[in-house]
Amino acid sequence: KAVVTDANGDVTTGTIATDMIAANAVTSAKISDGTIVNADISSSAAIAQSKISGLTDALSGKVAVAQGNTNANKAVITNASGNVTTGTINTIMIADNAINSAKISDGTIVNADISSSAAIAQSKISGLTADLASKMTTPTATATGDLLKATVSNGTTTWSAFTPSYASH
Repeated sequence: KAVVTDANGDVTTGTIATDMIAANAVTSAKISDGTIVNADISSSAAIAQSKISGLTDALSGKVAVAQGNTNANKAVITNASGNVTTGTINTIMIADNAINSAKISDGTIVNADISSSAAIAQSKISGLTADLASKMTTPTATATGDLLKATVSNGTTTWSAFTPSYASH
């Protein structure tokens, strides 16, 4: 194996084989800028993200990687506005208390979305008191202590005095 070099040490004739290069002899200065391509990088290289200039800034707000065994290596891609363009967000990826009214599309909450144990206060339901008031008339007692009975006919409620009767035994 013969290699001929010029006065600067550049190869002019022949080919340098891998076994002719000493370990750690090829440095950044020996590699022409812009000549390393994807095919030159080993698939097992495991290059640290910190070694790729600007990567953290370039990916900031664009990729959310799920944590945990069931979602390992799953990613959600977002655009510059933070809207998901690829992937699916699942509950494990959403921080506690991260969803507010602005994040829920108007008119999308249905009865099935409300927990049966929600115990929503009547004051939180707009117009509830007025709506219920129109459903039934309020009784007016004619004398202190009168018992009243409600009679509903064709959707109209009327109140009248009620006198209980007792059967003798």
